[in-house]
Amino acid sequence: MVILLAIPLTMIILGAIYKDQCPVQRLIPIYLIVSGSCYLVKNLIDLCIRYKSSDEEEQHGHTPMNSFSRLLGCFLFGFFIAGNVWIYSNYPPSSDETSPMYCHPVVYYFAFWITTLVYIFCALSCLCICCTALGAAATASAGEGSQ
Repeated sequence: MVILLAIPLTMIILGAIYKDQCPVQRLIPIYLIVSGSCYLVKNLIDLCIRYKSSDEEEQHGHTPMNSFSRLLGCFLFGFFIAGNVWIYSNYPPSSDETSPMYCHPVVYYFAFWITTLVYIFCALSCLCICCTALGAAATASAGEGSQ
């Protein structure tokens, strides 16, 4: 839970601190601020929904909070794609502060690695799913062969 809140807070803080220090793409710090804010709100809404549903016997799937969380998820997906364009199209940024291709290394590389980590986690998730499916298929196959 701490990580779910720490990463978006760090995105907001770094984006705000370095907001005017990325002339190569002024939207990279704004991307961090907006994404971090939306992730923070979405995580808090999802935590509230889980807390409420654990108190109630029945879970209601179509609450306004659920709908807003899903809407935020769709917005974040689209904004993630835009962030990819802004970040990866300017790699590597210049380290010369007078250059128009400059972006402060802290804000740029934080945005770069946060975005890249999403792809790494997606790849690892796919790998785990494939391994689990292969393991289940092998177990089912071995169970049929012994009968």
